[in-house]
Amino acid sequence: MAVARVIKDIGPQLAWLTIEDDHGREWRYRRVGAADTAEVAHVEGHYVQGHPVRAVLVRDNDGHPLLQQPGSGLPRTLIIDQVDDPTNPILSVLHIDPKEEYELADH
Repeated sequence: MAVARVIKDIGPQLAWLTIEDDHGREWRYRRVGAADTAEVAHVEGHYVQGHPVRAVLVRDNDGHPLLQQPGSGLPRTLIIDQVDDPTNPILSVLHIDPKEEYELADH
């Protein structure tokens, strides 16, 4: 089983991110498009004044990262919840954070 351990790096406007798994292997994901707001997020991207300042792994009630899978490697895709992203005013008014899908870029 592979489990995400830490987010190592994020790109401008969260265009991509690099995640290290519990075996020390790094996985780079790139944004591919919008995701349904009902999708379960694996990562939260936090914004301040419209600029991404950090990304954090979403964890279950026991503190385990949701980004994991049986076997080797991390999942091919993940969902990022864009917390406090002001780019969509309608979603902001409704207090709904947009979500985006990312896919593995290098593997």
